[in-house]
Amino acid sequence: MSLQSAENAYRQAYEEGDTDKIISTQQKMNKSQTELHDIDRYKTSMDQQAQNQRAYQEQNYQQEIARRAAQNVAHQQQQAPQVTPQAQEWAEKNDWFMKEGHEEMTALAYGSHTAAVRQGMAPSTEEYFSYIDDSMRNAFPDYGWVDNGGQNSRGESVTHSRPSSVVAPSSRSNGAKPRSVRLEPSEVSVAKRLGITNKQYADQRILLERRTNDG
Repeated sequence: MSLQSAENAYRQAYEEGDTDKIISTQQKMNKSQTELHDIDRYKTSMDQQAQNQRAYQEQNYQQEIARRAAQNVAHQQQQAPQVTPQAQEWAEKNDWFMKEGHEEMTALAYGSHTAAVRQGMAPSTEEYFSYIDDSMRNAFPDYGWVDNGGQNSRGESVTHSRPSSVVAPSSRSNGAKPRSVRLEPSEVSVAKRLGITNKQYADQRILLERRTNDG
């Protein structure tokens, strides 16, 4: 506004031919232009400072995020249970553990671990692992557990770790050849818990399959 006013006064003095007024208004114009340049420099300086401040805050923010992330990782590493050599050896011997298709067995192993700890058994001790092994064998007697000699509970050599039970249900009334049904360890366990034999379970499974196919 000051510069605009000085320019208007200069134009009027020029039209009037007033030399003294021309000089005076010229000086005012120069002063206003100098002030305007100073304002521009100040504004540029303030903008740069604000930009630097934002960059500094962003850098501090990123550093704080990285620091907290590092703390969380360190905390998780401290809280994460360390696998002992005994536990690693047990897992290698029981290759069903944490494997697909053996979710029920794995869940029981974790449950047995909790029960053993609650009873005061220290993990990684012989008593602890014996408790888990006994719980697993009692719950899944037909799995075909292998002892240290490479034999199962019946003294038979075992070379596989996922045996299935084969059951031959009763013949159909039409004289058809009886069908053999292979039961997975989990199905054998379910039959035991239901209080029925493997053959009865197989009969019911075949009946259900027939109804499904006929439907």
